Order: sequence, then C-alpha cells, then structure tokens
Amino acid sequence: MRHVNGPTPLWLADLRRANGDARRLVEALFLRACLTLDTLDDPELRFFEVRTAWPKYAREFWDAYRVDTDEDEDRFVATPHDLSVMDGVLALGRSLDRLAWHIVRDHARGFSDLAIADRVHLPSAVVSRRYDAAISTVVAAALVDRP
Repeated sequence: MRHVNGPTPLWLADLRRANGDARRLVEALFLRACLTLDTLDDPELRFFEVRTAWPKYAREFWDAYRVDTDEDEDRFVATPHDLSVMDGVLALGRSLDRLAWHIVRDHARGFSDLAIADRVHLPSAVVSRRYDAAISTVVAAALVDRP
C-alpha cells in the first residue's frame, strides 16, 4: 500500500490506539463508509437506479388503522465527518473482489446472511465466511505499518 505524505487521519490514529477493538472499529467504519457512499447522488445516468415516485401506503390491513401514519423508517444521514473519512476508509477495500463488495455493502444496508445468500445464489454459510474474510482483509489493510 502506497503512503501519501501528510498528517495521519484521525480515524487511523484512533485505530492504532484501539488495541483489542481494532476489528470492530474498522468494521464499523467500513460499514458506515458504505452507507455514506449510498447516500451520495451520482450525476451519471449510467449508474441511475430506478426509484419509485409513489408515496408509501399501507401494505397490510392492520397498518391502515395505525395512529401515526407519517412514521417513516429510520434513514441513514451522513455527517460531514462521514464524508471526510469515506474515501480513506473505502480505499482499504481495494483488494476486495466484486462479490465481497456486494456482501459487505448488503451487510451495511442491514440485510441478513440468508437474504444476501438468496440474492447472490450462495449458501448462507459461504456468505458468512466471505463477509468475515472481507472484513479481515480490510482490517489487515488498515493495520499495515505506514511510514
């Protein structure tokens, strides 16, 4: 990994101080960076995902009689700090293959191993192992000694 001269990013300094919790810290940072990337708008139409303009409506009969109909699911909102560290954190995953990126991205979005396995047509045990291997690769890239 090539090092660019300059100050050490704060998230990397925190990582070096977190002795035993390095894996959890890197995993949380990487998943948050994936969510941050999802919130950004892409101006190129070739990456455009079709979204619906329809408003939310009750899908089950008991939802039609809820008192709070404006209740919306919690959405991730990226903070300025998330935007500033996103590129550096996502660069740790440069060596991941396409399938590993899909698995990690879907984990960040909150999908279970079974849902991801159904989506990528693999057994859930393989998806779980691929996720652990991907996070281990990212952690190893983060812990590489930098001059």
